[in-house]
Amino acid sequence: MPNGYSSVVWVEHTEIVGEEKPLHQVFKDYVASGSAFGATRWVSLLQRQCERLASELARNIADLGVIRTPEARTNMMKLSQRMITSFSANISASGSQSWTSLSETTEDTIRVTTRKNTDPGQPSGVILTAVSTSWLPFNHQKVFELLADEQQRCQLEIMSSGGSLHEVAHIANGSHPKNCISLLRINAASNSSQNVELMLQESSTHPDGGSLVVFATVDVDAIQVTMSGEDPSYIPLLPLGFAIFPAANPSAAATSAAGSGDGQSSPAGNADEPASGCLLTVGMQVLASAVPSAKLNLSSVTAINSHVCNAVHQITAALKGAGASGAAEPAAAASE
Repeated sequence: MPNGYSSVVWVEHTEIVGEEKPLHQVFKDYVASGSAFGATRWVSLLQRQCERLASELARNIADLGVIRTPEARTNMMKLSQRMITSFSANISASGSQSWTSLSETTEDTIRVTTRKNTDPGQPSGVILTAVSTSWLPFNHQKVFELLADEQQRCQLEIMSSGGSLHEVAHIANGSHPKNCISLLRINAASNSSQNVELMLQESSTHPDGGSLVVFATVDVDAIQVTMSGEDPSYIPLLPLGFAIFPAANPSAAATSAAGSGDGQSSPAGNADEPASGCLLTVGMQVLASAVPSAKLNLSSVTAINSHVCNAVHQITAALKGAGASGAAEPAAAASE
């Protein structure tokens, strides 16, 4: 355009997957509404990526903490981008990975998969990944704020391991204050001045595109390499995190559809349930064995399954404890 901006018109034609790879019930309404793969979502992701790119190219932004040079800033952003890309690819069911359900019940969405890695950029060995998606009766932004705030997240025992977090570097990469990259020092009782643990975190949100909070532990030597301007592509990362998307109550939609199918009026779900909330996906990865040829131990599967379940439980409990301000609007009952 003459003013230097770009006008984007995006039209999306989406084909819903067939019976050979059916959607889990928790996703059906979200996908059918167009929210998952529709043009609005893709445009929002494009807007968010443009914001991030503008931040990466900027040279007049005053970052906080230990980042001293433009080269260090660029490297930190590249390292964080690789972390996001790795997390998204490894929790996705759209690739060639084979996922296994740990339960036959339709309510349980936990799936696990393994891969043997010898490539640089990730730990070498057998990597076990677990993913679970739950619908929560809480506002999408409230859930994001809880998980993106490292101090609030430390209140979740399953996510903190008894330690606190202190931000030592901060890169803003978007208009929202929580669109940022943080380098956090893990303050654990086992740490000393000679043994410092660090965590790289990126959080990102957009009203139409949902939100991400992804983090990975990194050692001090790796960060020093990154800050010196050297290539950070070989630094091993094993990220975990959360994806949060605004979504209608699946049970309310199912109840409404059932009522319309038999010609009888039916309330849209339980009147005590909110009509809207969010889908929370929890993705965790662990190095089950440092030997790529090793066989997976059942205890590793049991442990990561328990970890995911406890994380969802503690997040839900924390949101309930935050009071009604975090809850979505209740569904309106049908008139008698």
